[in-house]
Amino acid sequence: MIEQAIVMGGNQSLVGIVTEPEPPWNGSAALVLNAGMVHRVGPSRLGVRLARQLAKEGYRVVRFDHSGVGDSWRQPGESRSWEDLLVSETREVMDGLADLYDVRKFIVVGLCSGAVTAFRTATVDERVSGIVMINAMGHSTDDDWNMRIRSRKWVSDYVTKSAVSIDSWKRALTGRIRYRRLYKVLTKRAAGWLFEPKRIKEITNQTRSQFREVLGRGIRTLVVHSSADSSFDYFNTVVKPEVESLRGSGDFDYKIIDETDHTFTVLDKQRDLVDTIATWANRS
Repeated sequence: MIEQAIVMGGNQSLVGIVTEPEPPWNGSAALVLNAGMVHRVGPSRLGVRLARQLAKEGYRVVRFDHSGVGDSWRQPGESRSWEDLLVSETREVMDGLADLYDVRKFIVVGLCSGAVTAFRTATVDERVSGIVMINAMGHSTDDDWNMRIRSRKWVSDYVTKSAVSIDSWKRALTGRIRYRRLYKVLTKRAAGWLFEPKRIKEITNQTRSQFREVLGRGIRTLVVHSSADSSFDYFNTVVKPEVESLRGSGDFDYKIIDETDHTFTVLDKQRDLVDTIATWANRS
């Protein structure tokens, strides 16, 4: 397997690694994005293993660092928002690969905030033919919107787990339950059901609309979650109302991987994730 360093981007500031496909090349490229501020190797070398497996499936794979991460540097005086910059740089890498290798179709893979970047890139670039969203979080930077999702998670966990736990009842009887927090979250949540701010509804509806648009354009989408990860709540809030109608779509796949953490630290679970993505990519 051949791998080589490459410099890309409009300012030649983005550093990445190209993993050459095992013959025959299928004509497509796969981009593996940074997971937050983790450089291109990925958490626990996930990016490396994923790139090499996708290369075996016939993809030319590039895992690269966004500006200010790893070996890539940020242009002084950059005024764009971080979210817009991530999408712009992803498209710049696509431009570079199109020039170097005549690539016209791309799948984009991201974990956590990288999953959101993959999604946002798909909404604005028709060259994206598929996206993989792993434990996607951060669909919006609005603090109130994110706080409502986290509160929903806390209430859900309390109702489904703590309320039926013997240990929780012992804590309640001995005065160790955090009543003030429970009361505050429950009352805010109840108020949210009745008086959800217009801005919160707009953020949710806009993201749902973008998701429908992506699938409507025939962009194959794989959503993967760790079973106990809080990204479930982002998915449930944004996408769940659409899920039943999507289950029959050949463009939408959904996978839950049990007993693993947000970044798939355990090697066996990481293999499960890589195999899931490779199988999906091979059908694209």
